[in-house]
Amino acid sequence: MRSRPVWLAVLATVLGIALLGAGWLTVRPAADGIGQVPAPISVPVPTAVPSPSGPAPAPPPPSGPTDVVPPAPVDDDDDDDDGDTDDPDDVDDDGED
Repeated sequence: MRSRPVWLAVLATVLGIALLGAGWLTVRPAADGIGQVPAPISVPVPTAVPSPSGPAPAPPPPSGPTDVVPPAPVDDDDDDDDGDTDDPDDVDDDGED
């Protein structure tokens, strides 16, 4: 029976249109008296344009040094670092992998 979903869809559509209409009636400007046309919605034009401000002041220089110190290198001592030069993982002959 398909009539129930159809009626629910029609009811939801009518309810949505009613809510939109009620919202419009709520936010539109009211008329001055009974039987008059409501005032049109308009955006007021600014009467004076503010003068442009000057350039922003530059921030003060930092008081201390600004050099970034890199972190210390990670010690990569593995269990197989035995210092031998025949290690195939030792690519730069420094005794470590």
